[in-house]
Amino acid sequence: MPRSNHRTALRELADAAGVAVAYTASGSTHRPPDATLQAVLTALGHSCADERAARLALRQLRRRPWTRQIDPVVVVRRATDDGARRQHTPVHPARVTVSAGVGVTPRLRLTLEDATHRPVSEVRWGGRIDRPDGARRRGSIALPNDLPLGYHQLDIDDGIAQATCTVIVAPERAPSLGAARRWGWMLQLYAVRSSASWGQGEYRDLGVLATWSAEQGADFLLINPVHAVAPDLPIQPSPYSPTSRRFYDPCYLHVPDIDGFAGLSAEELAALTRLPPALQPDSDRIDRDAIWEHKRAALWTLFADRDATGQAALDAFRHDGGVSLWRFATFCGIAEHHGTPFHQWPAALRDPRAAAVASWARDHDQLIAFHCWLQLQCVRQLSGAQHRATAAGMTIGVIHDLAVGVEPGGADVWALPDEFARSMRVGAPPDAFNQQGQEWGQPPPLPGAMRAHGYRTQREILRAALTVGGGLRIDHILGLSRLFWIPHDAGPADGTYVRYPADEQFAVLALEAHRAGAPVIGEDLGTVDDRIRRLMRRRRVAGSAVVYFEMDGAHPRPAARYRRNALASVTTHDLPTATGWWDGSAFDVRTRLGLLMQPVEDATAEVTREREAMEALLVGAGFLDPDGATVRDRVLAMYRLLSATCSRLVAVALWDAVGDPRQPNVPGTVDAYPNWRLPLAAPTPAGPRPVTVEQLDGLAPVRQMVDVVHPRAGTRADDIARAPAGQAYGNRQEP
Repeated sequence: MPRSNHRTALRELADAAGVAVAYTASGSTHRPPDATLQAVLTALGHSCADERAARLALRQLRRRPWTRQIDPVVVVRRATDDGARRQHTPVHPARVTVSAGVGVTPRLRLTLEDATHRPVSEVRWGGRIDRPDGARRRGSIALPNDLPLGYHQLDIDDGIAQATCTVIVAPERAPSLGAARRWGWMLQLYAVRSSASWGQGEYRDLGVLATWSAEQGADFLLINPVHAVAPDLPIQPSPYSPTSRRFYDPCYLHVPDIDGFAGLSAEELAALTRLPPALQPDSDRIDRDAIWEHKRAALWTLFADRDATGQAALDAFRHDGGVSLWRFATFCGIAEHHGTPFHQWPAALRDPRAAAVASWARDHDQLIAFHCWLQLQCVRQLSGAQHRATAAGMTIGVIHDLAVGVEPGGADVWALPDEFARSMRVGAPPDAFNQQGQEWGQPPPLPGAMRAHGYRTQREILRAALTVGGGLRIDHILGLSRLFWIPHDAGPADGTYVRYPADEQFAVLALEAHRAGAPVIGEDLGTVDDRIRRLMRRRRVAGSAVVYFEMDGAHPRPAARYRRNALASVTTHDLPTATGWWDGSAFDVRTRLGLLMQPVEDATAEVTREREAMEALLVGAGFLDPDGATVRDRVLAMYRLLSATCSRLVAVALWDAVGDPRQPNVPGTVDAYPNWRLPLAAPTPAGPRPVTVEQLDGLAPVRQMVDVVHPRAGTRADDIARAPAGQAYGNRQEP
């Protein structure tokens, strides 16, 4: 345990470095132990083993504006022609801070994104500081006022060293959700199979579902993350623990849609389309291992048989993908040979920059090409699904979900060796919902590295989703402002928050969303600091409103009090379905798995009070007739409530439409519950029966749900939808 002087120095250094020395959770103030502060600061690159080292690190941190040649990142906001308030456009030129030795006149060069150059002003020098290695002075330069939107590069050279500043010129706000209320389906893509699927929902099924949904009046499909998973068995089931957020999951590929499939011989076609029982559309579990083994064999056959046109397309794709694609494909190739995590690989292969890795890739060039080819097919099929959505009339199309992080032994952590704090894990502090806290097993990105690289990786992550979709949902958007770091040898109770450059990250987000013309939604549930909420409002990033959590004190919030710029839903993938909440099956699952945080009697009473309060709201607002009301009546009433809000987007859980009582994921469990492995199913007396995309239109519960959220002209629900934003509908009963 550090002595008191060391403790004081640690806390001063932590505060200056953006590490919380105290934080509030569930109304209580928590102070992380000294060991946590020391571990976090060390991971951030600050030596602090004793008081002397901590004091020296603090001095270095405070003198950084004098010792570094140039700011690594500068953000310039520009008004756009979408109605953004022009008074926010800077009147005075944006300035970049530089430093140099006294008597040194550095050379500056501004290169725009299109490779053209622009002149910059002379440095306006200010103060000076004397150092053992020589005096230095600090100054600033003014950037041109008319820089175009984009990522530009300002280089400085003082004759001894060079450095770069990334100039991010971003729009003030992300694209708008629009004025009209729109609705769409929220779904787990793997769970929504068709008669043509190979074991799970596929990118083709996404396009088919989009076409049908548009005919029902839906404007979007909000899907789970389709980030890449490692190609070794067992396949990671959770879409929120990917190996990479910059690439896609080929398990979702629909093999028959790939060029060359129809040209295979009869014998080859028969072999590939002879699906094992686990891949049939009536199987009651998603067996990703069986799916990948069967699909990989088929995909390799098509890859090996590609023609000259296919080879040319692959060559162009590999060229455009550059080092990022090469490293990802190389990781996948090595993972097929040595498994994951990469920490268990031969030592010579654990660093992507090593000569041994380049040598391995040359020896396995076709395997590397295969994994590049898989990504090309993913881009084609995902883009095709988005095209089908908009061609059918959807105004948004596919909204992709962005996971918080990646696996610690996966592709992104291996490929980006200096961008993650590998000795740390991200999570959440103990709170009223989880008294032990949460540890998600994902290493946090290093904020200093993010800035040093000009947010290159963040750009790639956002583009991966936005180039193949029409919108973006960011899971745990609080992570743009701060993340809860937990040392690998500690528990969540001993973690602490680390601050991130939120305004710069929102600039990147606004720029990428603007270029894609796509709205952005942030999952801002739970404890969210005022800083992130202000930024969301200022940058027009929509929030999330979940009925279960929308409360006015101890009472459920009425429709008139929901946020306008939000995506409203009854539930999420981590919460009970509406059916499971009302019929008690979700509570029974938690009880059986030992997940209750209080005695069963107390928890039962609390759930009963919650249901009674919700029913009182629904009855009082005229959404539910209490006489003889069934579970289904109550489920539909909750969606009437959503449809009466002023929230611009209403997301209908597809599992609620069919009446599936099972939630996709029960947090806190691994094998005790089939997380991420349940296909969409309708309840029957004999148990859940899997439902295919083709069967949705014929299901009466689905038609009921569509009539609630997209009513026919002249119905009472249509009057609600047309009511002025924020106006309560009143207390009339259903006619």
